[in-house]
Amino acid sequence: MLFQYPLFHFEEFISIDESFRAHYGVYNDLSEWLYISGIFSNPDHFNLKSYPYIATNLPFPKEGTDNDVPFSCYEHVSVCINGSADYDLEKNNNESERYTFRWSFGVHNVDNGWGYLPDKSIYCHNFKNFETCCILQKEGGKDLTLPHTKFEILTENSLNITNKNYKWIHVATGSVELHDTTYNQKQTMYNVDAGKQLNIAEQTIVIACYTD
Repeated sequence: MLFQYPLFHFEEFISIDESFRAHYGVYNDLSEWLYISGIFSNPDHFNLKSYPYIATNLPFPKEGTDNDVPFSCYEHVSVCINGSADYDLEKNNNESERYTFRWSFGVHNVDNGWGYLPDKSIYCHNFKNFETCCILQKEGGKDLTLPHTKFEILTENSLNITNKNYKWIHVATGSVELHDTTYNQKQTMYNVDAGKQLNIAEQTIVIACYTD
């Protein structure tokens, strides 16, 4: 399978636990990113675990399921933490038709705990100071199929008191205060139980991991 990766100005991997790592990417404003013919349709290529699920409130893009764009869900998260880029998503059974939307600050691929990725090709362009934070499975990571590992994107408007037990909460950008301790970008809080006071600053995006 042929594909091209985007050119980075900068990229960094940060280990979170025995199964997951965070990937920070800053994209070259002049680069173009092309996935050819469904790179994510082979989950083994990225050590992804795919599960059947029907999206109910998919922000990546929310109207994608109404425009015949096929998705599958994985234990994988992508969120834009700065700038923007245009994504052209190939529609189902029609390589000549694409659905285009703007990937900008706060846009992510998480719905009801799962991270969604397109089944068909992606063409990315118009990069403008585009930065992302992704949660990826490590090669040979622990099999978390049972119980399922799920994710949640939290911002300053999400919650002040945690409503579930989180295995970890990773600060993708901004800062969070917990137990009088401030956690900044690229830092992770572990074993945050339900009922804890979580002060999320403005312009902050965090990725929280839990099991069902």
